[in-house]
Amino acid sequence: MTLSEDHTFGPALANTVRLGFNRIHLTFTPNGLLDPAAFGITLPAGSPVASGLPFFNVAGALGFGGPTGEPQGRGDTTGVLNDTLSWLKGRHSFAFGGEIRRAYNNNIAENVGSFTFTTLGNFLADKANSFTDQLGAGNDKILQPSYDVFAQDSFKWRPNFTINIGLRYAWNSSPSESVNHFTNFDPTTGTLISSPQPYHTNNKNFQPRIGFAWDPFKDGKTSVRAAYAIMTQDPTTNIVTGLSSNPPFALPLSASSSSNSITLENPSAAVAGVSLGPSAINPNFNDMYAQDWNLTIQRQITSTLGLEVAYVGLKATHLQLLLNVNQPFVTGGLYGTTKPFPTLPLTSSVIPPQCQPPHPACSLNNINQVNSVGNSNYNALWVTATKLFSHGFEFLASYTYSKSLDYNSLSTGESLVIQNAYNPRGDYGRSEFDVRNRFVLSGFYGLPFKGNRLVSGWQLGIVTQAQSGSPLTPSLAIGPGPGISLTVRPNVTGPVSTTGDPAQWFANKAVFVSPCVAGACHPGNLGRDAITGPDFLNTDFSVTKNTKITEKLNLQFRSEMFDVFNHPNFGNPVLTTTSGSFGKIQSTRFPTGDFGSSRQIQFALKLLF
Repeated sequence: MTLSEDHTFGPALANTVRLGFNRIHLTFTPNGLLDPAAFGITLPAGSPVASGLPFFNVAGALGFGGPTGEPQGRGDTTGVLNDTLSWLKGRHSFAFGGEIRRAYNNNIAENVGSFTFTTLGNFLADKANSFTDQLGAGNDKILQPSYDVFAQDSFKWRPNFTINIGLRYAWNSSPSESVNHFTNFDPTTGTLISSPQPYHTNNKNFQPRIGFAWDPFKDGKTSVRAAYAIMTQDPTTNIVTGLSSNPPFALPLSASSSSNSITLENPSAAVAGVSLGPSAINPNFNDMYAQDWNLTIQRQITSTLGLEVAYVGLKATHLQLLLNVNQPFVTGGLYGTTKPFPTLPLTSSVIPPQCQPPHPACSLNNINQVNSVGNSNYNALWVTATKLFSHGFEFLASYTYSKSLDYNSLSTGESLVIQNAYNPRGDYGRSEFDVRNRFVLSGFYGLPFKGNRLVSGWQLGIVTQAQSGSPLTPSLAIGPGPGISLTVRPNVTGPVSTTGDPAQWFANKAVFVSPCVAGACHPGNLGRDAITGPDFLNTDFSVTKNTKITEKLNLQFRSEMFDVFNHPNFGNPVLTTTSGSFGKIQSTRFPTGDFGSSRQIQFALKLLF
C-alpha cells in the first residue's frame, strides 16, 4: 500500500512525499496440532508441545506425522517514507531527497522431530534406528532500519548533450533482536557468545554516479549513452536469522542405533552426546557494493528498424560467502587431520546444560560463517535489433556475449561451500549462472492473404532461444581426519573433454581422481565451474487465425507448439566422482511439461467482443 502527496510550489519547484507499507505473513504447521504425550511418545523436556507429532519414516512402507522443520514461518513488515524535491533552474534539473526504511522480520523456527524405522516390523515393535529433535525454538523478532539521502543534477550542457551527476548516502544499521535472541560463534576463542549487535554498522556507503546522453549528429537518429555508478546493497535479515537457532534458544538432538533400540517411550536414553553446528556471522561483515558501468550506441536505421550495441560491466565487492571456520587448517598444501574447534569448551559464556558435566562435551561440526570477502565481475556485449510493426511483420532479436566470474554464486543457490576456507580466492572461477553466448529471437508475421474469411486473418509467431551450457563442478566427499567430512573438487590428471553423449558426458572420466593419497588430502586442483554442460535450444511456434464475424465480434483460433522441433535439452550429468553414475545425464534440463522439456501442442478458441 502506498500513499502519495504531490505539491507544486511554482512552475519550477515541486515536491513528492510517499508513504509505503508492505506486509507478508506465511506460516507452515503440521496437519494435526497433536500432543505427542497423548500418544505415549515421551520427548525430552524442551521439545515442542502440542505442535504436532514427530515425523515417522518407515522405510519402504509409509511415512506420517510431521513434517520435520515445522512449525515454521515468517512475517515481514516494511515501512518506507521518502521525499523528493524537484527544482528546475536554467539548464539544470535538480532532485534532492531522502528515505527512511524500517524492516521488521519475525520468524518461527521450531521442529517436531522424527523417528526412523528400518522395517514395518520394527515400527510395530517400537524399535527405531534414528531419532531427531529440537529443544526450544529459533523464533525471533528482528528490526533493521536504514536511512538514505541523495542529490542529483541533470544538466543540459548542449542541445544535444546532457550530463547526469548524483550522490547518494546510505546508513544501514545492524539488525537487532527485540529480546537479544542472537548467539554468535567466536572463532577467536572457539566459544558461543551473546551478540546483541552481530556485526558492525555499515555507515560509509557513499554512492556517486555520473552519466551522459549525446546525439552526435543532431538528427535524433543516433544516441550515445554512458554511465558509471556505485550502488550499495540494501540490508537483509536472513544472514542473522540462524543466530536465534543457536543455544541457549534452540538445541538440536539426534541419536542413532544399529541395533534399533530407540523407543518412543524414552528416545532420550539413546542420545549419547550433543553435536552442534552453530550459525555464525563475521562481526566485520560489510554490505555488498557494486560498480556498474556501461556504454550504449543506438541507431535508427529506417523508420521501423533500430539497432543497439552496448558494453556492460559490473564489479561487485564484499559479496556474501559461507566459510567453514571449523575446517582443518591447510598447511603445506595439505588438510590437517583435526578440527580447530573439536568441542565447545566449558569456558564458553553461552553453554547449554547438555554440554556440561556430567554430560560429555558437545562436539562441534562444520561451522559455516557468513562473511563478506567475495568478489565478482561481469563483462558483456549486447546487440539488439528491433523491427517495429509494418507490412504485417515485426521482430526483436538480441545476442549477448558475456563472462561472469566470482568466488561463489551463493545468491543462485550454489550448494558447494568454498573448498579451502583459508583461501577463498582459490575458488575464483566462472559464476554458476555464466552463459557465454545467448541468442533470442521473437516475432510474428501476418500473412498477406486477403479475401474471404477463410484465407484472411492468419498470423505466424515464433520465439527461439539458444544459449551455451551452464558451468559444471564435479566434487567428492573426503575425510582428512576422524569425524571430518569435506566436499572438495577432484584432481585432474589430464585435459577434460566432453562427448555430448548423455550416456557419458565426459570423454575420459578417469582423469578425475581423489585429492587424497595415502591418507593425506589437499584441495582439488580442478578449477571451480571449469567445465561446460549441455547447450540449450528451444523454439516455440504459433499459428493464429482471426475471423471477423460482425463489426464487434471476432473469433480467434490459436495453435501453439512449444519446443516445436522436440529438441532434447539435457540436464547436467551426475557430478559426484565417486558415484557409479558419474558423468551420466539422467534427466532433461527441466521437468516434462516445463519450458523446453519436450514438444507440447495446445489449441485455443476465443470469442472476442
